[in-house]
Amino acid sequence: MLKRSVLAMVMVVALALGVATSAFADGDTDSYGAVIEDGRLNKTDLSAPLAVYYSTEEMLGYDEDLDWNYTYDVITGIELWALDSDSNGYLAYSVTLDQINTALAASSSDYVVFQHGDYSIGYSESGWYWVTGPNGYEFTWEA
Repeated sequence: MLKRSVLAMVMVVALALGVATSAFADGDTDSYGAVIEDGRLNKTDLSAPLAVYYSTEEMLGYDEDLDWNYTYDVITGIELWALDSDSNGYLAYSVTLDQINTALAASSSDYVVFQHGDYSIGYSESGWYWVTGPNGYEFTWEA
């Protein structure tokens, strides 16, 4: 009877671990803890010295089949917001998609689109953006 109880307990623990690990295996970074839900791309990095956002423009669309107007956001660039010790932010730098595309057209490899002091925005031909900021901060994301 003791062997069955131990075996049952081991199976329950193994099942629980399997469920827990599968919850994290789907790439859901929000499952790892606190996040900042204000639209920033680096929302899971609570100690970041800057916040990275896409700049967007709201566009008006029309669906002829439904005779219905709708709005949607179009990404127009990337913004870097510097953060002070109280997490107050101010726009430090921004680049437009036109600036990014012009820089990419002039290069056939990884390219720094913008750099000023500790701040930079770059793009890799493998499809990743990166930013750098104060104190050696780096953040990357897939385009």
